[in-house]
Amino acid sequence: MERLEHTGGDKSDTGQGYPGWNEVAFDAGIDYRENKKKLEAMVVVLPTGYDNLCALDKDVAQDVDKLLYKYWKDGYSLPVVIMKTTGKFPNYQKETFVQSFMFESKNCIKDVGGKTFYYFLKADGVC
Repeated sequence: MERLEHTGGDKSDTGQGYPGWNEVAFDAGIDYRENKKKLEAMVVVLPTGYDNLCALDKDVAQDVDKLLYKYWKDGYSLPVVIMKTTGKFPNYQKETFVQSFMFESKNCIKDVGGKTFYYFLKADGVC
């Protein structure tokens, strides 16, 4: 993680020079079953330079499928959002969006109405 530097004087009222982090931080215990109800979505974070799941190498996309499957198997039924990095150094921004995607396994991420996308298995009959 890269810390954004605070440059001189207290600018907290203006929002300039915010001394925060440019990454999302969370407790390592977030994956514990007792925290399952606290989660609101599964986030697939794309490597910098990639705009969507279709741009990923086939093997990388299948790794995403395998990871989503592990959460599905553990009973997580959460919306799926995609996060990408936009902008140019040093002004990177994080942007989230939703995307339908069919994995090689025929599992998918699909809209279930109202712009809410979930991960489904081929056997669910939704894909």
